[in-house]
Amino acid sequence: MEIVILALSLLLLAVASFLSIARLRGKAEQGGDLSRLFSLLAWVGLTLFLVLRGISIGTFPATNLCESLALFGWCTLAIHWICNIAFAIPSLSAFLLPLGTVLAVFSILHVNEAPHETVPLQGAWLAVHAGLSFLAWGAFAVSFACAAMYLLQEKQLRLKHFWNFFPQMPSLEKLDRVIYRTLLSGFPLLTLAIFSGAVWAHVRDPKGISWLVGDPMVFGAIMVWFMYAMIFGMRWIYGLSGRYLAYLSILGFTVLVLTLISTGLFSGALHKAL
Repeated sequence: MEIVILALSLLLLAVASFLSIARLRGKAEQGGDLSRLFSLLAWVGLTLFLVLRGISIGTFPATNLCESLALFGWCTLAIHWICNIAFAIPSLSAFLLPLGTVLAVFSILHVNEAPHETVPLQGAWLAVHAGLSFLAWGAFAVSFACAAMYLLQEKQLRLKHFWNFFPQMPSLEKLDRVIYRTLLSGFPLLTLAIFSGAVWAHVRDPKGISWLVGDPMVFGAIMVWFMYAMIFGMRWIYGLSGRYLAYLSILGFTVLVLTLISTGLFSGALHKAL
């Protein structure tokens, strides 16, 4: 049943992505409304999948790569909806929904993977830590999509060569503002996620630092935290914006995704057991 629900969610996301891209290119006038409907249904499907998986394994569904990618996609879609309401950027769907589709594809490829018994956090700690982490990553995903839009829009303006979807794209000033605000939303969530994991690790092993030096996921998260901290420092001190902010947003998100996938594929569990 869970596999069927996840597969249907993937199908709905793929259709929503196709419709949003067609709408952006001006080839489907009603594509925007249908895309929003299908993406909402996909989000509901992911919600149902995560609830059923959580019930079946008896803990928060973030114990393996399949569950984590599904949760990542769920958070990304949720923040996508919030940003659409807050900033009114319909064209964002054409850049973000394909990312959600890719996450769902990788998730369903690992759907038969058993929950890892070596996951160090359990119960409420797992829910708090994983929930904060993936909400942060969802915000960074939106920042990544807006950064891609910014670079594409900036290139069209610089070369004075405009594609047919140019009128549907938001202004560079608006995209710069959304990139910064989504980063500003994700950074404290990532900070709290790292802090919650560190507190748990200290409670379990007050004298050890194995959670820091022996876990590639922790190392990657801290590295990305410093990267985003550097972005904010450069923003506040030097007024970093525009193309350079977009490049750094893409770089930070790329490191996050590579850390998640490589750790899940090659280390078994997303975190090494302490």
